Amino acid sequence: MNHRLKIIVLKWSAACSDPLLHRRERLRVWRSVFDTIGRVVKI
Repeated sequence: MNHRLKIIVLKWSAACSDPLLHRRERLRVWRSVFDTIGRVVKI
């Protein structure tokens, strides 16, 4: 697994498990995850 992708996934799972996280922040995390996956797939 890509090292950078693993870090993103860890951040994302931590964000999703945090009930205090704002919905807007969660959407931003999702967007960055998809953006990173898109870059990894293209390369």
